[in-house]
Order: sequence, then C-alpha cells, then structure tokens
Amino acid sequence: MRESSTTPVPSHSERPTTMADDVLTICAISVIAAILTNVLHEGVGHGLMALLTGAKSGVLTTVAWSSAFGSHLVEGAEL
Repeated sequence: MRESSTTPVPSHSERPTTMADDVLTICAISVIAAILTNVLHEGVGHGLMALLTGAKSGVLTTVAWSSAFGSHLVEGAEL
C-alpha cells in the first residue's frame, strides 16, 4: 500500500519570498557605526599622535581631542 505525504510540495513556479530590510535595524547599525568611527578618529588619530609626541594631559570626548599641549602634529593627525 502506498503512503501519501501530508506536507505540501511547492510548485516550480513559486518564487521564494524575500524579506524586506528592517528600517530600525539599519538605523541602529548606522548610529553605532557613526559613533565608532568618531571615537576611533579622535582616540586613535589625535590621541595616539598626542601620546607619541609627548603630550602629558588631554581630554578625549566624542566631539574632540583637547590638550594643554599645543601641537600641529596632533591637530593634523587623521586616521
């Protein structure tokens, strides 16, 4: 006796459905990427150059690197 299957078999004409991108997820990834690039730019770019040139003190914020030690090398350091 032949057994019959109860699971539907998709026909060849059916295309798999694609899922739309989630806008909130893309926005969240964009915000995190912007924060990381800013911190890397200020911290690694200016902060590392200040460390290499001998700046004794400095403040690293998400907006800028600032130090009492003025140097064109530190100001011009870009990552």
